[in-house]
Amino acid sequence: AAAAAAGSPGSSSSSAEKASMLITTAAVHGGASGGALVNASGSLVGLVTSNAKHARGATLPHCNFCISAAELRPLYNWAQQQQQQQGGDPRSASSSSGSSSSDQRRLRNP
Repeated sequence: AAAAAAGSPGSSSSSAEKASMLITTAAVHGGASGGALVNASGSLVGLVTSNAKHARGATLPHCNFCISAAELRPLYNWAQQQQQQQGGDPRSASSSSGSSSSDQRRLRNP
């Protein structure tokens, strides 16, 4: 299910059903796929996957598709389990890669 938005990240119309893909009008330009879509608080809402395009190939920078953070949670949980099984602390691995503990909190609580 996709959720549409005007000027902000989309949200599901039903609290029982979570959107797996979001449509947002936030400005995203070519080459930004894989980038984070965050809300005003800095919490992860989703990851940008693609822009919409005209039939002639021109990009529409204000019509973008994202995978929702809720859909990414199982992948995040799996990565944490893998890190723990290897005897590492996932927090220390992220801090060495430049991520902060606040980044981790935001992903855990989208």
